[in-house]
Amino acid sequence: ECLGITLEQYINRDDNGGMIRLSHTKNHKAREIYLNDECVMAIDEYLNIRVDGEYLFTSQEGNMIDKCNMNKTIKNVARKSGKFDEDRIKKLSCHLTRTTYSSDLFNDKGLSISQISKILGNSEMVCSSVYVKTNRESTRNAMAM
Repeated sequence: ECLGITLEQYINRDDNGGMIRLSHTKNHKAREIYLNDECVMAIDEYLNIRVDGEYLFTSQEGNMIDKCNMNKTIKNVARKSGKFDEDRIKKLSCHLTRTTYSSDLFNDKGLSISQISKILGNSEMVCSSVYVKTNRESTRNAMAM
């Protein structure tokens, strides 16, 4: 969904909380996303080198980046980082970033499945629970309560 954000939407985001209203979503329902200060700083830095175009994230030709090319970009960034072996890089994708983000929100930030569901834009919590992978520490902490 972030690939469909226009530059205009980003520039006109709500200053109080960095809210952007998405109109083109996978389930065709408008929803709001929020950008934290760190995300805004990273995007603002990216804007200095970005190719001009309608969308916030553009291809070299200034067009919207499609999911296939974003998956390739994720793999290339991982390769350049030197932190992943090739077997791991083959598994990287936009979908995996969604799973990692959801799991981090649950395990590290302590958010509930209900909150994560809202963040992901899922209409059913069961859809969000598929993305959340619990780690031993969060399970141990939950059982110790």
